[in-house]
Amino acid sequence: MERGKYLDVYDEMVELATALYGWERAYPWLVKAQVEGHGWWQYLSSDDDVRRRWTIVLEHFQERWYDFLRDSLEEAGSARRWGLTLSHGMWVRLVQYILIMQQPVRAKHMIEEMVTGSLALVPLDNPENSTGVDS
Repeated sequence: MERGKYLDVYDEMVELATALYGWERAYPWLVKAQVEGHGWWQYLSSDDDVRRRWTIVLEHFQERWYDFLRDSLEEAGSARRWGLTLSHGMWVRLVQYILIMQQPVRAKHMIEEMVTGSLALVPLDNPENSTGVDS
C-alpha cells in the first residue's frame, strides 16, 4: 500500500472498535466517519451511511448528541483548514439530525435562524419605496 493513501474505512472502524473495546472507544471513529464521509453534506454522502451513524448516536450516545454534532463539524473544519463552516448544502442534514435526536424546538429555531440569516444577505427593498429600475 502506498504511504499516505486515503482509505474510506471509518464506518468499519466503528464496528471494529465497538467489537474490541466497546462503544466509548468507538466514538472518535464515529466522528471521523461522519467527517470523512461528508456526512453533513446532503449531496456528497449516502443517506444510508448517515442514518446508520445517527442511529448509533441515538442508541448509544443519546446524551452526547450535541457533542457529536459539534465534534464532527469542528473536526471537518480543522481537517480542511478553513475552520468551522456551515453551508446551505448542510441545512437539510442538520435539521434532520436535530429532529432524529428528538429536539423539535431546536430544529424550529435552527430553521428560523437559517432563513433569517440568509435573507439578511439579500438586499430586499420595500416595493412601496421602489422607484422602479435602477438607473
